[in-house]
Amino acid sequence: MNMMRSVELGAHSEVPTLSVVRKKIPVPTRGQVLVKVAVSPLNPADVMFTQGRYILQKPLPVIPGMVAAGDVVESGGGLAANYLKGKRVCCASLDEGDGPWSEYILTDALRCFPLSSSVSFELGCNLLANPTTAWALMDIVAQGGHAALVLNAAAGELGSFVRRIAALRGLPVINIVRTDEQKLSLLRDGCKYVLDSTGPTFPDQLVQHCNDLQATIALDAVAGEEGVQLMHCLPKGSEIVVYGRLSGQPLSFDGLEVLASNGIRISGFSVLDWFERQSIIKKYFVLRQVQTLVVRNNNRLAQRQVGLSALVENFAEYSVNTSQGKTLIYPWRS
Repeated sequence: MNMMRSVELGAHSEVPTLSVVRKKIPVPTRGQVLVKVAVSPLNPADVMFTQGRYILQKPLPVIPGMVAAGDVVESGGGLAANYLKGKRVCCASLDEGDGPWSEYILTDALRCFPLSSSVSFELGCNLLANPTTAWALMDIVAQGGHAALVLNAAAGELGSFVRRIAALRGLPVINIVRTDEQKLSLLRDGCKYVLDSTGPTFPDQLVQHCNDLQATIALDAVAGEEGVQLMHCLPKGSEIVVYGRLSGQPLSFDGLEVLASNGIRISGFSVLDWFERQSIIKKYFVLRQVQTLVVRNNNRLAQRQVGLSALVENFAEYSVNTSQGKTLIYPWRS
């Protein structure tokens, strides 16, 4: 049997054109592996990709999805690929290739990493997304010698990983959310500094907290108006790392005022680009650390567990409010 079931994206839109199709199982070449996908998550970045709003674009039609976990069933040859054959792995899709919303995915061996026995496919499927992003962002915070940080979109899974790493390093986090419900949830979880960005006193509160805690870096997943607010609330000479655009809006600002007068430094961040630049030793070190992190942080239940057909039929519903629990995709379910 050389065919597989996959979700195919035919057109970008707010309600993207998705369908379940049968495609030929790809054959790995040297340095590549074929992974039998066990689980793949639905992340906010996946939603943005299907809508045509993500930084990474691919020719259509294409199989969506960015990360997954599964078993390496074929090697195209080469030391790394042969080493991985038969192993349980987390993996990321190729920049120019199909994603893992499919029974199988073809990817580079260097984009696959073995899972420890304590990490289930459910925990491991998102390893190269949120946990690694959190670790890398906190690496930037550490390298900059910052005493505290600002984190927006703080109610999501990535925010929980950032807070756990920050707590281990003794760094205060100013959490920014968008609803009273999210604020109360974080306060119940023990967060000390939580601000609702929709409140009338939000800018003043953020300025006060930043000054009190000497928070000189912000991790911005939202961009748009909220990102601009950060520029005006952070102390002079602060840094903003933009790693998402959940608002769907660009980051538009007066460059002379923000960059020259306020001395704000702005940089962009992509976890896969960052990961590609690391040595193989550091990659394995990071993956060991984040596997320990996900096991300890295993308190966020999957909101849904769905097969490919259910994903296509209910995508509009599943793509909303992803911070309330992950939708996990099981390609082998009917």
